[in-house]
Amino acid sequence: MNDMENRPTPIREVVLELLRPGPPHNQLLSPLTPYLALCSSHSAEVVHVPFEHWELQRRLQELGYRTSDRPGAIQEIAKTMGEIMGRVGGLGTELQANGGDAQPFVHLRLIISASELALLPWEIASAAKGFPGEGSPLSLQTVAPLCLTREVRRPPGTQQRWPTDARILFAYAAPGDSEVPFEAHLYALRRAIDPWVEPYDTNDSKQRQKALGEHLEVLPNATLRDIQEACARTRFTHVHILAHGRETGEGERRRYGLAFHSQTSAGQPDVVEGERLAAALISQPKENDGSPWHPAVVTVASCESGNQGSVVYPGGSLAHDLHRAGIPLVVGSQFPLSFAGSVSMAEILYERLLWGEDPRLALRDLRAQLRALYPATHDWASIVAYVALPRDLARQLAEVQCERSLGALRLSMKHADDALNISGRQDNLAIALKRVQRALNRVPEIPGREAETLCHKGARLKRWGQVIFQRWELERVTGNSISRSVAPGANPSAVEKSRPEEYAKLEEALESYRRAFKSTSAQDWKNIHWGGTQFLSLSAVLGKRVDAADWNLCVAICEREVGDGSRIRSV
Repeated sequence: MNDMENRPTPIREVVLELLRPGPPHNQLLSPLTPYLALCSSHSAEVVHVPFEHWELQRRLQELGYRTSDRPGAIQEIAKTMGEIMGRVGGLGTELQANGGDAQPFVHLRLIISASELALLPWEIASAAKGFPGEGSPLSLQTVAPLCLTREVRRPPGTQQRWPTDARILFAYAAPGDSEVPFEAHLYALRRAIDPWVEPYDTNDSKQRQKALGEHLEVLPNATLRDIQEACARTRFTHVHILAHGRETGEGERRRYGLAFHSQTSAGQPDVVEGERLAAALISQPKENDGSPWHPAVVTVASCESGNQGSVVYPGGSLAHDLHRAGIPLVVGSQFPLSFAGSVSMAEILYERLLWGEDPRLALRDLRAQLRALYPATHDWASIVAYVALPRDLARQLAEVQCERSLGALRLSMKHADDALNISGRQDNLAIALKRVQRALNRVPEIPGREAETLCHKGARLKRWGQVIFQRWELERVTGNSISRSVAPGANPSAVEKSRPEEYAKLEEALESYRRAFKSTSAQDWKNIHWGGTQFLSLSAVLGKRVDAADWNLCVAICEREVGDGSRIRSV
C-alpha cells in the first residue's frame, strides 16, 4: 500500500427513505399501495411497486437456484428493481451529482421500515435511465462507485465508538447430516487476526491457544445458550456466524432462522430467529458495570439470513432484527450463498475491517470480488448490509487505523526478533520482515499525529536495519557464506557498500525522523523532540551533514521540553 492508498476515500451520503402509513407489518405488496419517497433534500414523491405480493414471491423463489432459467430471472428482477428506483427523480440527480468534485464514492442509505419493502432485493437493481452506469448493476457500476446499505427508521442508540481492539466470536453449527465449511472460515479469520497475534512456540499448544484466544474464540456445534454464555463472559467486538438457514413456522407465520444445535435434543436443529439471536448477543458481561454490550459487527454466512419470510406478523429478517436491536453493522444474505462465496465474504470483510478500513468500502469491494470470482452465482447480489454508523466515523476510523497499524508494527518486530534469536533461519526471518513491511505500509498519517506515527515508523525501520546487521553477524560467526565484509571502525561509505540493505533501512528511518522533526503538529512537542534527536543521531551514524539551523532548532525543542518537565531525549 502506498501513500495514496493510506489516504481516506471521501464518501458522500445519499439518503433514500420509503414510507407508508401504519405499522411495519400486516401489509402485502400491491401496485395500489402508495409509498412516499424522500431523497436527501429533494421534494417528496409518491412511488408504487409494479407487482402483487405473490408475483414477487415467485420471482424470489426463482433466485433461489430453483429454476433452470436463473439468468433470465435475475435479469428480469434486476430491471424491475432499477425501474422502481428510477421513479424517484431526486435519486438519479443525487447519484449524478459528483460533478468532478473530490467525493466520487457514494453511500446510498436505504431507510425502510415496512416489512414488505424489506422483501425487495434492492441490491440486485440495474442502474435506471439517467443513473450512472445505466443498464449495469447499480451496486457494481464504476462510473460513480457506491455502496448500497439498508437501515431501519430511527434505530435505537447504537454503539458510538468504533472498536480499536478486535475480539471475534466465531460460532458455527451443522446439526443432523448438514455440513458447513467451518475449516475454511476458521482459516480466513485466523489469517485476518494474524498481524496482532503475539509470537508463540508452535510446539506449545497452551501458548498457541493463549495467543490466539486473545483475538478469536471458537464455538463448534454451537447452541444458542453457548452463544449467550460466551457473550456474557466476554465483550466481543465482532461475531461471525456460520450456519444453514431454515424455515420455521407455516403459512403466514413462515419465517427464516438459523439452524443451531438444540440444547435438549442431540443432533436436532434449533431454528433461531432474529429476536432470539439478538437477545443472546446483546448480553450483560459479568465483568462490566451492568450496562448492555453488543458487538459492533455481526456477519452471518448462511442461506437466506436476509430473507424476510412472512410480512403479516411483526418482525423482520434475521439481519433486520439484529440491526433493529442496536447492532451497527449486520451483514447477511437474502438468497442462498455458495460455500465458496461465504468463505470469500469472511476473508474480504475481516481482512479489511480489522485494519480499520471503512466498512462501506469493504462491502463495495466484497460485492465486486464475488461477482468476479463466482460468475455462475449471484452471491454478489445476495449480500445484504444493515448499517447505522457514527456520524464522526471518518475521524474514528483514522484513530482506529493508527492504533491497529502501530500495534501490528510493534508485534511484527517481535516476530522478526524471535525469528532471528530462536531459529536464525533466513526463511523465517524473511517472512517476519514481510510482516514488518506490511504493517509499515498500513500506518496512516492523520492530522495531529503525523510526528508520532512517523517516529514509530522510524523506530521500526531503524530496528529493521539492526536485525539485518545481527543476521549478518550471525552468518559471519557461524561460517555461512558472506558476500562482503567490513572492517571494524570502517567509515559509513564502507558500510553502505558492504551491507546495502542495512544502510537502506537506516536511510529510510532517517527520512521518517526528519519528517517527524519537520512536522507541523505544533502541539506534539514530545514526538517532534523524539524525531529531532533521532534525526541528528542517525545523521551522525550515517555520516550526513546537518544544518546548523536544524541543530539549533532541536536544542531549542529540548530546552522547551526541560521547561515542561518532560522526558529528555539525549542526542
